[in-house]
Amino acid sequence: MKLLFFKFAPTILAAAGLLGGLGGFLLDAYAPAKLGIFLWSLVSLVQLMAGFALGKVMQKLHYGMYHDALTGLRNRFYFYERMAEEMERMKRTNSPLSLAIIDVDNFKSINDRHGHMVGDKVLKQLAVIFENNVRASDCVVRWGGEEFAVILPGTDHQGALRFAERIRKNVESFNFFIGRGTCFKVTVSAGIATIIEEQMDLERVVELADKALYKAKEKKNSVAIIEGALIICS
Repeated sequence: MKLLFFKFAPTILAAAGLLGGLGGFLLDAYAPAKLGIFLWSLVSLVQLMAGFALGKVMQKLHYGMYHDALTGLRNRFYFYERMAEEMERMKRTNSPLSLAIIDVDNFKSINDRHGHMVGDKVLKQLAVIFENNVRASDCVVRWGGEEFAVILPGTDHQGALRFAERIRKNVESFNFFIGRGTCFKVTVSAGIATIIEEQMDLERVVELADKALYKAKEKKNSVAIIEGALIICS
């Protein structure tokens, strides 16, 4: 029933508005005064309910547009909007801005050995770890698959490195519960890029963070950061 409502919401709400207007016209033209008050109240209630339903529809659409369905984190669509905003703010305030891209090590083997349902549980628990280790001003995003991105406003390369190391250690020490009393360990690798030039565009920042991540993945359970032309691994 709910799915049908969302599917036909524009038609349902348009019809409700049309019937409300028509009802108002008929009441004004033909209904006795006392009955008219009652019916006007009824029409107003119907329109109020239709407005509330429309609000819920818009709320659901907005949430789905900007959030990942599995983890509840922000999604890549939101990432590009937020990152563009933070880069504009960086230019105005001359404050540092860093990006961390975090990838689960050997995630394919988790899916192959335990199944995709277990893999999904791991991603959900990782999302909680990430959210518990960021500031209110930071933004955690599910980048795609087993990759996550964290926007770190006001954070230079040293602060970003400390953040990524804290995440790496917390994940490494965490017992991932997969049901029936079974737990296992997971590690992550992270690549960091810090914007050092106002002319650097968003795609370049992502490219540098991804390049650092690729280097970190060679070691596994490590963090790599771009510093000038060098990639330094922890």
